[in-house]
Amino acid sequence: MKKRICLSAMLLALALLGGCAAASTEKTFVTSFYPMYIFAQNIAQGVPGVQVVNLAGESAGCLHDYQLKTRDMATLEKADALIINGGGMEQFMDKVIAQQPELPVINASDGVEMRCSGDEHDHGGQGHEHEVLNAHVWLDPALAVRQVQNIAEGLAAVDGVNAQAYLANAESYITRIEALHEEIKAQLAPLAGSEIVTFHEAFDYFADAYGLHVAAVIAG
Repeated sequence: MKKRICLSAMLLALALLGGCAAASTEKTFVTSFYPMYIFAQNIAQGVPGVQVVNLAGESAGCLHDYQLKTRDMATLEKADALIINGGGMEQFMDKVIAQQPELPVINASDGVEMRCSGDEHDHGGQGHEHEVLNAHVWLDPALAVRQVQNIAEGLAAVDGVNAQAYLANAESYITRIEALHEEIKAQLAPLAGSEIVTFHEAFDYFADAYGLHVAAVIAG
């Protein structure tokens, strides 16, 4: 069962890796981290004069502890828009808004209802728990589709000349995501209702999408 689930998760991740946009400096769209970068690359694929730049490296799966670097702020100064996941994932946004108040921000999770998860903090020996958003929505294909749509509409608003190209690319990309979703769903159908153990709370969305139950999360 573990091998089948891991394989399916890998297939979903690989499917998000599509074509690349032509490099140019006429329009520069910056993404906060790798999942948003992959979405934006597919949406901007083949659009002349568009460059997609990623702030965090490929190894930054989540941004909870990411700190903006000087080079990041320099990159944002040249950006035509910043694409973020939202839901509190980008904890550096206050700094970005303060220094780049005119920069258009495209929130990929606009309108997406997110799960909540308990988060324990210790303040002066007085530990307490409060609810925080689980913003890893791209691991549910249906929610990933919503994010792709939001990004495409945001880019179309910022760059009206290429609006139709962004929307057409998004439609094609969504078709590929939905096809992969059906393939994974068929593979995992025999395991519906099974309990799984994960190493990150992100996989709650993956589990929900395929009828699995996260029995425990092993903190790294």
